[in-house]
Amino acid sequence: MKPRPFQFSDFTLNRTIGTGSCGRVHLVQSVYNSRFYALKVLKKKQIVQSNQVEHVNEEKRILEQIRHPFLVKTWGTFQDPSNLYIVMDYVVGGELFSVLRRMQVRKKRATEGNLIAYKKNEENWTDSLYFRNKLFSASPIQ
Repeated sequence: MKPRPFQFSDFTLNRTIGTGSCGRVHLVQSVYNSRFYALKVLKKKQIVQSNQVEHVNEEKRILEQIRHPFLVKTWGTFQDPSNLYIVMDYVVGGELFSVLRRMQVRKKRATEGNLIAYKKNEENWTDSLYFRNKLFSASPIQ
């Protein structure tokens, strides 16, 4: 027997955990199994106005097909007259894009710090070599 499709009343809305150009992602809790899920709510009107229909259809198709332990599982999709809904596992820690962006900022800062340290070290070596060269060249050869 095929499970019945999800509907909005299957979930208790807790809070918004993300926003995008066409909708929001909410933390929801199932009224059936008490598990927490991320519910992506996309406004149909916004999708059409921003020419994202094909993009959203492709996202849905990919999310329903992909299965990998490192990727968030999509449990299903449903719609009402105004919105499209995607039910996914809730993962603490935020959206991967945001995490990667924060890592890039830290990496950039670290890289800038390394460059400054490298430059200072290079200047010290240059000064040292210059000083040694002066000493050596000033020393009489015997």
